[in-house]
Amino acid sequence: MKPLTLYELDRLFASIDSHGGNPDVCWEWLSSLKKESGYGQIMVWGSMQLAHRVVCYLMHGDFGRLNALHRCDNRVCCNPFHLYPGTQKRNVQDALERGRYRCGGVGKFGESNPNSKYTDAQIARVRELLTTDMTQRQIAAECGVTQRLVSMLYRGVAHANLERVPERVNKLASKSPEFVAQVLELHRQGYGPYQIAQRLPIQPKSARLMIERAAPAVGDESVMG
Repeated sequence: MKPLTLYELDRLFASIDSHGGNPDVCWEWLSSLKKESGYGQIMVWGSMQLAHRVVCYLMHGDFGRLNALHRCDNRVCCNPFHLYPGTQKRNVQDALERGRYRCGGVGKFGESNPNSKYTDAQIARVRELLTTDMTQRQIAAECGVTQRLVSMLYRGVAHANLERVPERVNKLASKSPEFVAQVLELHRQGYGPYQIAQRLPIQPKSARLMIERAAPAVGDESVMG
């Protein structure tokens, strides 16, 4: 690939609704679409090119034979922050994990798609646990899915047909006084944050913060040892 001319750049960006440069929303292609796939297309480098691929090139440089993949599952999106280079295998893997792999020209989501790796019950359970203070690794182990899928469900990328999972509760504020007492008792017994995290459903960082916050209240100068 070679640099675009000023004329080509002008035509490219004139065909993208950039929403004032907001990186969090899709920048949709407003011009010609490729009939077979529905992707935006533009004439540059002397031939017709996929618009999102050209934008991905401008963002990441020449990525050779790799595909230009969408994080947002929106084919007409040309937001450079939603695009990244990747292999076709990665593209299919993303489609399977996000429950959007298309069969026979018909888009089927989740369990209704024979290519889906996970059941609707698993996805529902992940989404339920995402509203708790469990870590993504703990949720993945509990539900029998990958941590990557849990992350994508939380960010609203996987199973985009579902509503976004509500923001997770504050990990410390959600802990009951009884749980805090358990953490402090284990610390008094000589256990460090990582050892506590192995015994209770809490991250080491959260355990350390809990101990630090409790230290003045209990008046124990040795709490942080």
